[in-house]
Amino acid sequence: MWTEIKVEGVKALDRREGPAAGAVYAGDTCGMRYRRLYPGVDPGVRDRLALAAFANDPDVKKRILESLSESPDTRLRARVSTELARIALRRGDFAAAATALDRTAVEELPAPCEADAHYLRGRIALGRGDSAAALDAFATAAARDPGFWNAHSDRIPLLVAALHEPGQAPAACMRRARRLVEAVGQLPQLADDTRQFAALALSLERLGARSSAALLATGLAWRWAGREERGRGILAKVSDAPDLLPVVCEREMRARAVLALEASP
Repeated sequence: MWTEIKVEGVKALDRREGPAAGAVYAGDTCGMRYRRLYPGVDPGVRDRLALAAFANDPDVKKRILESLSESPDTRLRARVSTELARIALRRGDFAAAATALDRTAVEELPAPCEADAHYLRGRIALGRGDSAAALDAFATAAARDPGFWNAHSDRIPLLVAALHEPGQAPAACMRRARRLVEAVGQLPQLADDTRQFAALALSLERLGARSSAALLATGLAWRWAGREERGRGILAKVSDAPDLLPVVCEREMRARAVLALEASP
C-alpha cells in the first residue's frame, strides 16, 4: 500500500486487491444464518439465529440464544457461547464473557467464528488492562478473518501506545514501528465506509499523544475519512513532533509522513 501511494497518490486507496479483497466480516451469530458458512442447520434454528443477530434488546438476544445452548450441534453451541460472551462483554462482565468463551473450544469451526472468539478475548484482555495480550488476540483474529475491520483497527491505538513505552531499545522500537506502519497500510483495503476511519481518528486523538507515531496514524485516518485538509495538517506536524522515540523510530515516522504528504489527493 505504501509503495502504491508513492506511485499513484491517494487514488491507490480506491483499489481493493490482495488477500483481503472481497473479505467480509461474518458479523453477529457468526453468519450461522448463512447456509454457505453453516450447512445443515435446521431452518427453524436458522430463523432464531437471525432474530438473535438483529435483536436490539440484549435480554431478548440472550433469551433466544440460551434456548439454543443445549443443541446437539457442537458448532451451534460454540457460536451461541461466543455471542453470549459478546453480550456479557458489552455489559462489562469480563468474568462471564471469559467463561462463555471457554465453552467454544470445539473443532472445525469456520475461520470467521474463530476470529470472533479471539477478538472477544482481546476485548476482555483490554478491559483487564493487559494490552500485550489484547494485541496478540487481535492479531490472531485478523489472521483468521482478513476482512475483520475491528480486529485490524483496534490494534492501531495499542500499537501507538506501545511505541510510547519508556526505555525502549532501538531494535524493539523499530519492530513496533514497522508493525504500526504495516497495520495502518492494510486498513484502506478493509473499510466499507469512510466513517470507520473517522471513528479510528477520534479514538487516536483521545489518546492525547503528540508523538510522531500518533500524529502519523491520526493524520492518515482523517485523510482516508475524506477530511483531506485536517489530515494533511496533522501529518505536517510530524516533522516538528517532540523526539519521544529512539532516533531510528523517529526517522521512520517522519519518512512515512513525508511520503503521505507527497501523495496527491
